[in-house]
Amino acid sequence: MNNQQKLPIRDKIIVFKRWDNFTDHDAPEAMALFATPVVLPGLFTFANYDQVEPNGTIAFLETGCGGIIHSPCPESKTEKQRAVIGVFDSSERACAPKYELIF
Repeated sequence: MNNQQKLPIRDKIIVFKRWDNFTDHDAPEAMALFATPVVLPGLFTFANYDQVEPNGTIAFLETGCGGIIHSPCPESKTEKQRAVIGVFDSSERACAPKYELIF
């Protein structure tokens, strides 16, 4: 925990909302997509399609909500935003749908 970057949270809370519940006034910082192993390569290709450099997608081994919050939120603030593939922690995977997670 001491080596982890502090999250750049602009409010005191983080709101999770389904995509179909967004309004025109919402400005999401990150988006979580659950994908089957068949769909994941397509999302990976889509995330890297217009990238000049070959590392437009990153993956970290993080515990708990790290793959959903801790990596995607700071990545959304960088100049060259990359997609984050996560939910590799076995304790976290038990709570997630039986799909891979990509941001």
